Amino acid sequence: MQFYDMEWFIRIPPAAQTATDTTSTSATTSGAAITVKRDWTITQKAWWDGILLMQQNPGAIRIALEMRIMSGSDIYLAPQRGNDLGTTCIEYITTFNTPLNDWVDICQKITDKWVSYKDPTTGKRLRARPHWAKQWSFLNMPDDQGLPRQGSNWARDAYKTEISLFKDALEEIGRKAGFSVDDLPGRFGNAFLESILWNAPDPVVVLKPSDDLSRRIINGIKKLFKSCFS
Repeated sequence: MQFYDMEWFIRIPPAAQTATDTTSTSATTSGAAITVKRDWTITQKAWWDGILLMQQNPGAIRIALEMRIMSGSDIYLAPQRGNDLGTTCIEYITTFNTPLNDWVDICQKITDKWVSYKDPTTGKRLRARPHWAKQWSFLNMPDDQGLPRQGSNWARDAYKTEISLFKDALEEIGRKAGFSVDDLPGRFGNAFLESILWNAPDPVVVLKPSDDLSRRIINGIKKLFKSCFS
């Protein structure tokens, strides 16, 4: 089954004040263990923001609003990297029957909300990253100054530190295995990844509906019936 899919990974922050019903343990610089309570209000807000937008835009999401909780990661380019208290993974999924303009519109609106949440303990914007393998290159996302930037342009800055660490690790592997980092784009790259990791020109983002023949036939029949009763 083919479908449109956009997913975000949002860091779960600590609660503004610790409490006795703690849910996570971490170590201080002195080596002593302390307990930290997760703030689940951000997860709840992300879920309900997604539901409310779907209610405002009937028909834009035709499969699911889906959410799960996972841990953080120490993998350099992982969207959930450094999320010590966990990660809220939340996504919209819809069919190719959804009008493309409706899909793009609701994705941008929910992205604006999901990237706006702030850490209650610092007041700073929470780390939020899209799933690498889902659709997000057409979105406008805020940089550190809150200015909108698109796709690969945003990712180059958002992952600037991680990209450097990633390339250093690749170079070390290459020295042992007999290849260089410059050998990799031609074998594993695509226009989007090359623009992010190797500073190639930004690709032109073109979204188009499915060209599946059966889907075109179904849509044609639906338009015919609609014209008969409108």
